[in-house]
Amino acid sequence: MYKYWFRLLIPLLVLLISASIVMAKMPEKAFGTVGTDSEEPHADSMKLAHASATDFTTIITVTTTSDPDDDSITRTCHYTEGVYYGTSPCSFRRAWLEAGARPATDRPILIKFNLDTSDSNYDSTNDVWEIMIENDLPELGPATLNAEDHDGFVTLDGDTQTGGRTKGPKIVLNTNYSLQVFSQRNTIKNIAIKGGGSIMLQKSSNIGGYNLVENIWSGLTNDGTDIVFIDSNNIAGGGIHALSDGNTVRNNIIAGGNPSAIRLQGNNNLVDNNQVGMRADGTVPDNFNDTSIHCFADSTPNPSEYWYGGWGIDILNGSYITITNNIIAGLHRPQSPTETHPPAITILGSNHLIANNIIGKDVAGNKIGTCGLGIQVAGYSTKILDNEIYNSKGTLVTSGSGNAAIFVNDSSPLFDQITIRGNLAETELENMIGLGPAISNSDPLKNFNPARITAITGTTVVGTYGKNSPCPNCIIELFLDDDDAHQEALQLVAVVTATANGDFTATIPTPLVDGQGIRTGSTTADTNTIEGYLVGTSTPLSKLYHPLKLNLTPGWNLFSLNIEPPSLAIVDVLQSIEGKYDVVLGYTSGMTGGGLTYDPANPDASDLTMIDNRDGYWIYITADTTQILRFEGVSVPASTEIILNEGWNLVSFLPEDEMAVSTALQSISGKYTLVQGFENGGLTYDPNNADLSDLQTMKPGFGYWIKMDESATLIYDSTALVKRHETQAMQIQKLATNDFFMPTTEWADFHGIAKFSGYLVPSNATIIAYDSDGIVAGSFSTHGTFGGEYGLLHVYGDDARTSTDEGAEIGDNISFTIYGRPAEITSGDSTWDGRGVVKKVDLSSTMPFEITNIWADFYGTLTINDQAAPIGSIIATYDSEGNYSGDIILTESGKYGFLHAYGDDSTTTADEGSTTGDTLTFKAFLPPDFSPIDLTTGEDITWQGLGSRTKVNLISAETAQDVAPTSITINGPTTGQVGTAYTFTATVDPTNVTLPITFTFKRTDKDEPLSGSLNTRDAKLSNVVWNTVGTKIITIAADNGFGVVTKTHAIVISSEQPPPANEFVIEPGGGSQTFTDTNNLETTINVGADVVSEDTTFVYTQTNEPDAGTSGFAFAGHAFQLTASQSLEAPINITIEYSDADLDEAGITDKSTLGLYYWDEDNSQWQEVIEACNDDYVRDPDNNKLTAPICHLSEFALMSKSTEVNIYLPIILK
Repeated sequence: MYKYWFRLLIPLLVLLISASIVMAKMPEKAFGTVGTDSEEPHADSMKLAHASATDFTTIITVTTTSDPDDDSITRTCHYTEGVYYGTSPCSFRRAWLEAGARPATDRPILIKFNLDTSDSNYDSTNDVWEIMIENDLPELGPATLNAEDHDGFVTLDGDTQTGGRTKGPKIVLNTNYSLQVFSQRNTIKNIAIKGGGSIMLQKSSNIGGYNLVENIWSGLTNDGTDIVFIDSNNIAGGGIHALSDGNTVRNNIIAGGNPSAIRLQGNNNLVDNNQVGMRADGTVPDNFNDTSIHCFADSTPNPSEYWYGGWGIDILNGSYITITNNIIAGLHRPQSPTETHPPAITILGSNHLIANNIIGKDVAGNKIGTCGLGIQVAGYSTKILDNEIYNSKGTLVTSGSGNAAIFVNDSSPLFDQITIRGNLAETELENMIGLGPAISNSDPLKNFNPARITAITGTTVVGTYGKNSPCPNCIIELFLDDDDAHQEALQLVAVVTATANGDFTATIPTPLVDGQGIRTGSTTADTNTIEGYLVGTSTPLSKLYHPLKLNLTPGWNLFSLNIEPPSLAIVDVLQSIEGKYDVVLGYTSGMTGGGLTYDPANPDASDLTMIDNRDGYWIYITADTTQILRFEGVSVPASTEIILNEGWNLVSFLPEDEMAVSTALQSISGKYTLVQGFENGGLTYDPNNADLSDLQTMKPGFGYWIKMDESATLIYDSTALVKRHETQAMQIQKLATNDFFMPTTEWADFHGIAKFSGYLVPSNATIIAYDSDGIVAGSFSTHGTFGGEYGLLHVYGDDARTSTDEGAEIGDNISFTIYGRPAEITSGDSTWDGRGVVKKVDLSSTMPFEITNIWADFYGTLTINDQAAPIGSIIATYDSEGNYSGDIILTESGKYGFLHAYGDDSTTTADEGSTTGDTLTFKAFLPPDFSPIDLTTGEDITWQGLGSRTKVNLISAETAQDVAPTSITINGPTTGQVGTAYTFTATVDPTNVTLPITFTFKRTDKDEPLSGSLNTRDAKLSNVVWNTVGTKIITIAADNGFGVVTKTHAIVISSEQPPPANEFVIEPGGGSQTFTDTNNLETTINVGADVVSEDTTFVYTQTNEPDAGTSGFAFAGHAFQLTASQSLEAPINITIEYSDADLDEAGITDKSTLGLYYWDEDNSQWQEVIEACNDDYVRDPDNNKLTAPICHLSEFALMSKSTEVNIYLPIILK
């Protein structure tokens, strides 16, 4: 409270005293209208105070450039009174003295110039006159003015000289001495000063000020192209010093200013549209500006190597000073390596406005920079608005400590609100806005965080207040920045006002592209939003927010997400790197957890389908270069709970910023034994050997393994807890949602206590009941917190009215599984006694293997006794020592994957599983008794380590030795013509027939059979030609040593020859061709533009029926072959006319079932063309026409799928 009164009382007293003095001394005409902000009377509101008379009472004309009697303080040009007497010629010194000596009745006074080109100091090259001043000039003071009137009303105007150049001042004062002004309301304009002299607008005994200085050159050569050094050790010096109130300094060009280009103290001064640090044309010489000026630190200047633009603009103290629209660049001064470079603008005092200045960019747009900070500010109630800062170099050449484009630093108890808004910066400094060491680390401002962005989606940006920093109704600015190491504000893209809760939504002009992000800055709307600070206090800028971008290097990466994208489906999350990776591995901890795998080439076998932003993931990048994984989404709060179980856990890192491991894991301190990460190699943190650990921090975007001694909840930030979402569905639980059983009108109920691996089962545990025949008769998923209790579990009975076995019969012993694994009945009777019976049966099961953080994956088929293994079957794998090392429960009959075979954990002494090269064995356990069945693979299967995926088709060993063939299916044409080649295929059943098989082919009109042994159950006989008509027979025999099967196939060969082939040429511009068959039915082929890139020959051959046969289809009497001399770059369209007679003959009654099919040689089957082209037909049933797209050239047939009807019994999905 005292701080506020102190801050408010001091400036109030200053203003009251200043106002009383000003009002007493200013004539009535001096008061004008207050500026746009009545609370802040900046200098622009005082402009009417400056002398602007065009009618002068006295005009003093300078006629010589010489400086005679340079020590005289009595000789004037014309004025003779008292000690003063007029002397000819009229030099600048005499005119200056006279202007100060004349009484108020002689004012306003104009000092003008009338110099001849014959003057010895006329510079004909530059068309200027150089006035040499060798000694101190007298003060332009109020010595002759009365005590009530201190207005000088003197105008010194170099533009009054006739002739001379038109660009730049015509009059140059060459002097190391200053023009000191102690009176008020004077104007100095249109002159140049070099040699170290400056313009000093002084104040003494509250007298002085309200002067105008404009269009001055300071520190430059006559032509304005270089800096004039005072001597070999000093740069230009000079500058303009407004050390009184109400002055205006505008439109001046100052280079080499030392100690300041423009120095200010007092109140209500205006500095506007000046150019500081550069040549007269607003640039620096090219040899000093390759990309930016050099900031070499040496106390002796070296002007041949470096540009010395000098100092910038300094506010030493005072209030209500306005600095606007200035261009400041090229600042550099001689200095020792330990000295600080001067800032472009330095601000002390209060209530100043610093706006629309450009720092570091010259008038030509070159970002040449400055050798110091951009803006350094202390004091209170100052506004820094809409400035641009380029390539400011910071404080020290040898140190980056505390460097910022805008640097706030003040230890005074008066330090308070600094408003920093709309400023842009493009620098290589650490910060855009920095808070210096003078501000205590415990100061609320240093601990107040700017607004936080929670989502960037397209052009919509959503956010809230910064961490632990509520900011109701604050003004939020959003700045565009790139993703380099420097904090910059390259473009202001949005300004919004937060809600009372601190939330905001903004719209940016365009979506972000690669390499772009958004930073925020907050400005308070109320006093004490930042404790102890007034309304309008601005924060530094935030970290860079952008759609999450992770750099994934070739090989293994361990990553995580701390945002929630619109879709968590793994294919969506990884869309930006599609085709650049080959496997993703996840891990679920706990007694029923384990490995999860996603193989983009085998999604059906994958059990990792969704990404959880609480988990970490392994991904293997197959590309040769670093891939960028990008998403948009909403930030996940760092306070989200992550449940950790005893043993290994693979977790994400949710905070936005990097944290020390011990700090990040504080919520589980003492409960974990090891943390492992991976960043271009393994990293380890051992809490007992922290100094030896190479994993010291945890970072966003990375995943981490944590090994727990006990279960616990990890909370990175406990300030606001967010409950963990439901974990990913465990593989074992899939059985409950994917299995089928048929509820009937009869059921018995079971309940009891269920334990798994010695623990009461948690929520979401799945218990399945089987009858004596292994039929799934019911299931139950635990829910809530019931202390391991399950039930009522409805176990359904068989429906005697159907032929299907739906469930149990009276007297059946019911068996159970927990998490898919056989359960032991520890108490109770599991006999099914029919409807209405309720029994208590306690169950216990166990996890038969140890889950580790490494595994290999297997997938394929499981066949038991020539039949696909039923749902609920278990496949187990064993390492070389016979250790049970992993299993999987079938959720689809006969298919499995991925089975995670776990490896040995090298951090323990136990043997948990396989090591690289181990030969694995497999067993199956089938419900209801789950007795082990040995499985065979036909070859040795070895464990290949993390990320490997191997297809293994498993069959029961007792039937694998002697599976005889049972039948052969032959596919091929049934009619043909003499001299035409045909192809026939044969397939042997069952699918697990023992290989190899010897196939023997015999055919009519061919004495010698063909025979060959194949390690497959499929065979093909090609190029079969008959030269005589009649019915021909093909006989195929299959023999594998355990049995022989034979099948025949008949084909009728006629003498009719196939229609001739028709050729036509299509040019790149496209075209069409129509063919008419013997039934006067037309077929039109349309080829669009750019389908072919050069003239292409098409061959259309009509056939009576397809060579490949039409088994399973109704053939509509239209078949043809179409080839081309080059590949197609886009689909073509074909319109086929058909007849009702052909449809009637084929038994096709519904024209909407007609389709065009092509023969797929690779898979030996018919495929519908619209599926290959991802398109649809255009049907015209009234005119018996069908238009179809064609993407593949092959054999085609117009057909309808077989009209056979399959009848299925109803099933219910539980």
